[in-house]
Amino acid sequence: MSKKKKHSINYIMMSPKKLRAHPMNEKYFGQNNSRYRELFESIGTNGFLPQYPITCIKSENNSFVIICGHRRWKVACEQNIPEIPVIARQDITVDGIDAERLMIEDNLYR
Repeated sequence: MSKKKKHSINYIMMSPKKLRAHPMNEKYFGQNNSRYRELFESIGTNGFLPQYPITCIKSENNSFVIICGHRRWKVACEQNIPEIPVIARQDITVDGIDAERLMIEDNLYR
């Protein structure tokens, strides 16, 4: 993992294989495949833009659980992108209300 700072966002570069989906994501959003093909093609053409990092939480078993960016993560896995920008939040927990609030807000404001 390497640390980078661009666009005033602090993130680390991480293999998407180290991340996993938040268990509540599908409950709230289902498969949510609207505009998925467009996102897939955009990332394939432009790469993974650092101003849109995946936001995750490090859980007790040292895995990283995605809070925001499930579809971008899925594209990165499908396209075998070796590293993606990730913000690892340490101020919230996987099962806390803040994690669910962030998931919902991220989808509302895009």
